[in-house]
Amino acid sequence: MLHPCPLREAREHPGVARPAARSPPVCPLEAGGRHCARAGRGGPGAGNPTAACGLTPRPRAMARVLIVGAGLTGSLCAALLRKEAPPPVHLTVWEEAGDSGGRMTTARSPYNPQSTVDLGAQYITCTPHYAKQHQSFYDDLLALGILKPLTSPIEGMVMKEGDCNFVAPQGVSSIIKHYLKESGADVCFRHRVTQVNLRNDKWEVSKETGPPEQFDIVVLTMPVPRILQLQGDIANFNPSA
Repeated sequence: MLHPCPLREAREHPGVARPAARSPPVCPLEAGGRHCARAGRGGPGAGNPTAACGLTPRPRAMARVLIVGAGLTGSLCAALLRKEAPPPVHLTVWEEAGDSGGRMTTARSPYNPQSTVDLGAQYITCTPHYAKQHQSFYDDLLALGILKPLTSPIEGMVMKEGDCNFVAPQGVSSIIKHYLKESGADVCFRHRVTQVNLRNDKWEVSKETGPPEQFDIVVLTMPVPRILQLQGDIANFNPSA
């Protein structure tokens, strides 16, 4: 979560007068998202659309993104956003349970951490269709040892032609923890979302405890029945409008 900087609070103490800091001049074309026409006209900045102008490009405002749900969908979404979204982006994941995993949760013995049991999915099936669309994900997890081929039979398992089955030696929730770590997101547990409202072009998200927080983008990955229980403007939101 974002926390106020103590150094900044000290600088802004109401009993201390400070001179206003001078900001470097900002190129009006760069502020509008265009390259300056003065750049590249010879000299050391030739060929660099921002160097020859002499004015400082306006930095991009940091986008705050909230992902609700720390299961497979939420964790992979966070990892892909970190990889693909243009920076700067601050990612936050809220999970109502006490740990990540969702339907891919792994329980560990309090007496022996190496003794685990998967409470949700127990193995991963890669169909020919998924292999064609998402082979790189399987390859990465296999290379890291997070997945390995399933070699032992499972009672009642139905095998289809072309399917490949995998297990996670450290528990199936290790897949979720891997993607959350890759995302670098702030992960907060026991955060149950109750309302989502639109406030001044920001999404204000309320939870059962604590004050609401505002985000630029909210991604809901929890089960649909939980989404339908949410109160606020989100209840009337029509994504096709």
